[in-house]
Amino acid sequence: METANETFLIGKDVWLKRLGELSVNLYYNGHGSEGETALYPFYHEGALDRLTPETFTEALGLNPELASDVIELFRPMTVLLQPERACLIGSIDETMLTHCIETINAIANRQLHSLCYMVLGLDDGSIVEHPLYLIGLTREGHIAGFRSSVIWT
Repeated sequence: METANETFLIGKDVWLKRLGELSVNLYYNGHGSEGETALYPFYHEGALDRLTPETFTEALGLNPELASDVIELFRPMTVLLQPERACLIGSIDETMLTHCIETINAIANRQLHSLCYMVLGLDDGSIVEHPLYLIGLTREGHIAGFRSSVIWT
């Protein structure tokens, strides 16, 4: 398993594999979500120099005219995965949870800048499960992090 002290520059395949291994059994429970949702590694190749709702919308080809593609919430972050917003489903104990979160954040701190979270989908009651992105930019301008969802009824 990855340790928080290792330094490396990772690409898409390695990012998805390593973060996938670390996030097994990790679920997200933040931003007012009414339920826990699985965390999945996310990587989108691009050439962005900054991460804003506009650059994210353009990079992913979202249509801001659609309620499902509206960025409802955008906030900068200092760490990719906040411990109080992660929870365990399954057999991992608290020590392993702490290790996974610390390792994920150590990797993200070395690999990413412009950390933020975005929630998609207009919060008008027409959408219950909203896509959530906990992301940043790689040195090459790719978008990387996690995708999950929040449940708002």
